[in-house]
Amino acid sequence: MGTLGFVMAVTLIIWLGIFAYLLTIDRALRRLERAEQENDEL
Repeated sequence: MGTLGFVMAVTLIIWLGIFAYLLTIDRALRRLERAEQENDEL
């Protein structure tokens, strides 16, 4: 595999982590917006 393969693997893991983090934030924000809309309708 070599050094280049190791660097590519680490970079891929970092990008996957960032992507998962952004998805988590997006879901939380959607949940908050939905709760806010329900409160506005009351």
